Amino acid sequence: MVPEMESLAKDMVKKCRGLPLAIVVLSGLLSHKKELDECYNDLSTALKQCFLYFGIFPEDEELEAENIIRLWMAEGFIPRGEERMEDVAEGFLNELIRRSLVQVAGTFWEKVILCKVHDVVRDLSIQKSSVFQHMYVLYLDVSGGTIPDSIGRLYHLKFLRLTGIRCLPSSICNLKNLQTLCVVNKNEFLCQLPSETADLIDLRYLDAPYSEPLKRISKLSSLQVLKSLACDQWKDVDPVDLVNLRELSMHDINKSYSLNNISSLNNLSTLTLCCEDNESFPALEFLASCQKLHKLWLEGEIEKLPLSDAFPNSITMMALVDSKLIEDPMSTLGMLPNLRNLNLFRAYEGDELTCS
Repeated sequence: MVPEMESLAKDMVKKCRGLPLAIVVLSGLLSHKKELDECYNDLSTALKQCFLYFGIFPEDEELEAENIIRLWMAEGFIPRGEERMEDVAEGFLNELIRRSLVQVAGTFWEKVILCKVHDVVRDLSIQKSSVFQHMYVLYLDVSGGTIPDSIGRLYHLKFLRLTGIRCLPSSICNLKNLQTLCVVNKNEFLCQLPSETADLIDLRYLDAPYSEPLKRISKLSSLQVLKSLACDQWKDVDPVDLVNLRELSMHDINKSYSLNNISSLNNLSTLTLCCEDNESFPALEFLASCQKLHKLWLEGEIEKLPLSDAFPNSITMMALVDSKLIEDPMSTLGMLPNLRNLNLFRAYEGDELTCS
């Protein structure tokens, strides 16, 4: 073998870590490098930007699809139009997957939740990319400290992910372009959000385990996703102005609370409700008013499952966790005309399920 070819072959095997399939894929990619370049060149400008963004992540890292979508939006890669930006971005990701530039690493309920790119494709994204001149994304780990008031000077910030914070300063209200606010705290300790958070009129995604009720939360009329919300912070909310809310995740529910105001969320498509330990759900009949609900996750004891007409016909996916049902739930759930994915985890304490 020619020495140069032998060296190249060894590099290929090393890069593929000796995996036969990876070697085949890599050799195929190398032999079709022109086709790979043509595939890239065939992308629209917006798709090229989205694809090139994968080059900033480490090799072999599995990435949360939802996080990628939020980052693309923050960077301004997703055009605004009649269609929701989140839907456009998800379509872009699926198109990159269809073109084999991005690989699926995990799915849940028929949706991509994890993705990655092959090392060779990542190398292409690095080769094709130029330096990003404007970054609108900030990841900050303060390890139990506080955020300085000066954060309010980052006027162009669109994506803010914080780890280990106990409180946010009121100057956050100056971040008028902020679309995503995510707080991740270890050991489940809570942070304190200032009331001025409700002035972030462009906020579309809020995931923050905060300690005090966020007053005027209904002012966040652009909000699409609201997560990590405790039930006692929701019970006094009038959600009538949250007209764009598609996804709601709530925890620490107990039987004494009413969830009826959820019925005002006319565009809600995904709902996750989790009870406190050793608590049960209040009445669930409000679900009948959620006519656009597609995905429902109920975690906690359900003393008695409501009749099928208490669930909207739009439901396609449902999970019941720790429900402790005594009666067979299939007589009710089997009546839902569009239900195609049902997950039961410690949901039924009987011996037999009757599926028609």
